[in-house]
Amino acid sequence: MVRNFKYPQAFRSEESQDYHGVKVPIPYRWMEDEHSPEVKKWIEEQDQLTREYFSKLTRRKSIHQRLKQLYSGIDVISTPTKIENKYYYFKYPGSLNQPLYCVKEKEQERIILDVNKLSEDQTVSVGSISLSEDGKFLAYTTCESGSDWQILKILNTETGENLADEIPWVRHTHVAWMKDNSGFYYSRYPDPKSVPSGKESYHNKLYYHQLNTNYQQDKLIYYRPQNPEWAYIPTISEDEQYLIVNIWEGTERKNRIFYSNLNENTELIPLIIQPDAEYSFLGNDHKKFYFLTNNQAPRYRIISIDIDLPQVKQRKEVIPEKEHLLELAVWVRGKFYTSYLENVVSKIKIYDQNGSPDGEISLPEMGTVYFFRAKSASSEILFSFSSFFIPMTIYEYDVLSDNLNVYYKPEVNFNPSQFTARQIFYTSKDKTKIPMFLLHRKDLIIDGNCPVILYGYGGFSISLTPGFSEEKIFWLENGGIFAIANLRGGGEFGEEWHQQGMLANKQNVFDDFIQAGKWLIDNNYTSSEKLAIMGGSNGGLLVSAVMVQQPELWGAVICRVPVIDMLRYNKFTVGRYWVSEYGNADNPEHFHFLYRYSPVHNVEDGQEYPPTFILTADHDDRVAPCHAWKFAAQLQHSDSGKNPILLRFERKAGHGHGKPMWKIIDQFTDIFSFLFNEMNIQPGGKDA
Repeated sequence: MVRNFKYPQAFRSEESQDYHGVKVPIPYRWMEDEHSPEVKKWIEEQDQLTREYFSKLTRRKSIHQRLKQLYSGIDVISTPTKIENKYYYFKYPGSLNQPLYCVKEKEQERIILDVNKLSEDQTVSVGSISLSEDGKFLAYTTCESGSDWQILKILNTETGENLADEIPWVRHTHVAWMKDNSGFYYSRYPDPKSVPSGKESYHNKLYYHQLNTNYQQDKLIYYRPQNPEWAYIPTISEDEQYLIVNIWEGTERKNRIFYSNLNENTELIPLIIQPDAEYSFLGNDHKKFYFLTNNQAPRYRIISIDIDLPQVKQRKEVIPEKEHLLELAVWVRGKFYTSYLENVVSKIKIYDQNGSPDGEISLPEMGTVYFFRAKSASSEILFSFSSFFIPMTIYEYDVLSDNLNVYYKPEVNFNPSQFTARQIFYTSKDKTKIPMFLLHRKDLIIDGNCPVILYGYGGFSISLTPGFSEEKIFWLENGGIFAIANLRGGGEFGEEWHQQGMLANKQNVFDDFIQAGKWLIDNNYTSSEKLAIMGGSNGGLLVSAVMVQQPELWGAVICRVPVIDMLRYNKFTVGRYWVSEYGNADNPEHFHFLYRYSPVHNVEDGQEYPPTFILTADHDDRVAPCHAWKFAAQLQHSDSGKNPILLRFERKAGHGHGKPMWKIIDQFTDIFSFLFNEMNIQPGGKDA
């Protein structure tokens, strides 16, 4: 098939910018102004091109129908919070666009908040929630079109009515309720109109809000004008004696801990002053505070700190670092219930208060434990578990009888037994062993011609663990293989694994992914023509970087909300928070390794690039859409024209969270329609 794609013309400036003696062309710098008429016109023309492409795909309708069936047939719930005999949780009916917040008592379920009713098109979603100690009030944040900027509201769970209290300009906030419901601690940012442009996400402040008052009367608890990038997460200890404040800066997993004695009304007192590691508060036994930390333990350990003896040398190790990564921990009735990641699979282990092993909780199969929900005096622990073929299932563990029961298991509208998952280890370029999960139908004939989606992330210490998704099931049903590579830069094996894929080591991540693709071809799973790669955000950087480094290796590229311009990413939205992960081009040493792999700067004229589908959205205030725009323009200018380079610019959407179900289905319909067309696949798994 001979094709020659003609793309909308994008003006190319002849200007360049000097970086430490290197003149770097900046042909599309003008695209950083999203409000300019030129950018809007170019986007409209890209929209028309993309719509024309998809309008010709006859299989799109059947793809949409099956995806809708899969999504609408599975209802899951979040890990419940138990208060006395009531269970509070989000319910996610697949037939609805947004979830329901519910309470269940004696098998009677009542809807407290229907998120679908917050907007006509269901593009207003709920971000974070915090339930008061007695369950009477729910603090929740709403966000429009997937924006990270949110409004904090208070709901009376008994009447279903919102209080007059509304607090704007919150972002990633956490609410810490007083036990008597008199008020709560939280953090917020200043009104954007009160700060210079570009400084909207600076100057976070910690406040106390008294219920039934205007937020402008809130008491300022803590703010450091000399540290405008500090942000605050408050927690109140279960004995209500202490306010614990987690102080973070950027995305680096390092934080400070301050506290105050609420009974004595003290000012905030530094407990952990140097942000040398991550410290997560687990609970306290009077003045003894327990923390999960990677301080001197890349795979994490549990320590205790006596607040009367806060010196580093006085810290006590409770559970030392083990061979595997300690991901989660909860302190209940004098024991630590922990979840370890052993070769990217969850294992629950129990330790007594002195750190001695005290048993395990068996899990049904290779999967992931999410969230422990329990108080220190609870007799039950609620947790969620998922595998590749089991949607989120809720378990309730009785700590007194050692019994594990299923609290909620969703029904499914497919046959999980027809699929299989296994884990292999392959060798990267520098001989490092990298794990990879392979999912496919049991009856699939592995003949070197199977369509494969290779997925990865490789950054910010985020682990890709076994988990369910409808889109994976769809791909497997249609004869595809879904491969998930656990690249360096992630958190699967602790902080050392993360550091091997950050800053000057970032090329390791790309090498790991490239070698995963080559392993799949060399081991007769697929061919280059049938090998698609997919990633989003930092994973969008991943797939775009390996695409320009080895374009001949891939059959198609799905690049979602990507970070692309590595010389200027820190100039947009909250990109400055990622400098500890990527580096800063203003630093001469950093510039050279960033410039070597920055995707938009390494596109070659005349090169034939694989079919590429780039997705971004208008309300993405985490990764600016101009990354995707510049990349699409550069590829369309430089590519030989044989394969499509398409841009999907979604309206009333953000980085991904909070999307209504109809938007999720539409997005994956486009993704799979693109792959089926470009890789010559028929629904059902046969070649077209």
